[in-house]
Formats: sequence, structure tokens, C-alpha cells
Amino acid sequence: MSTILKTTTLAAMIAFGLSACGPESQQETSEDVAEARQEGAEDLAEVREETQEDLRDAQEAVADADGDGIMDERNDLQEQSAEAEYEVAVTQAENRLEVAQEQCDTLTGDAQDRCEEEAQMQYENEKQLAEQRLDDARNVASSEYE
Repeated sequence: MSTILKTTTLAAMIAFGLSACGPESQQETSEDVAEARQEGAEDLAEVREETQEDLRDAQEAVADADGDGIMDERNDLQEQSAEAEYEVAVTQAENRLEVAQEQCDTLTGDAQDRCEEEAQMQYENEKQLAEQRLDDARNVASSEYE
């Protein structure tokens, strides 16, 4: 390969690499956001299906229980329900984070960093709230059966 061809190829690669570092176009961002939303919807549907299956199993265990065992099974059902709500809430928060991060790609420098930090903080807050709700539900369930 000649030196001129190598230099031209290297220059083109650098230019392409630098252009990839800049903000995404509105079109690219729109496509990425749409894809993130679609993937998020699919993830959420899967989580809901799994949690519904777990809840059905817990409900059947309550129906099949007798005597002293019914209280334990009801407690398990309440905890399973709280865990299902937690899983859905966290999945929704993760999906919102993914979309927000894709939207941040239209920005550069400090603005992009702030955008991503805000998205991450929002996610952490939502996750913490979901964890608190789960803990509260577990505490209520355990106090009801003591």
C-alpha cells in the first residue's frame, strides 16, 4: 500500500472516529429512543409474565393450604405480590434510564454529562423508592402474622 493511500485511509479513519464522538443527529437519537422503548416494553412484558406466574403459584398454594399452613401461605403470597411490584417498578425505572441516556446522546460535553447524571439520579431515586415499598410490604406482612 502506498504512503499516500495509507495516509488517506488513516485520515479518513480518524475523521470517522471523531465524528462518532460528537452528538448524534436527531434522526439517530429518535431511532435509538424508539429501539430503547421497544426493548423496554418487551422487558416489561416478560417481567410481568414471570411475576404473574409466580403470583398464580402462590395463590394456588394458599388455596391448597389447610389449618396452620394457610397463614404461612398467605404471608408468602403477600411477599410475592410485593416482590412482583418491585420487579415491575425497577424494570420500568431501568427502561426510563435507557431512554433518557439515548436522549442525552444529542448533547455534548458538560451538558451530556449533566443529562446522564440526572438520568442516573432519577433511576437511583426510583429504585430506592421501590426498595422502600418492598421493605414496607414485607414488614407489614411479617407483623400481621406474628
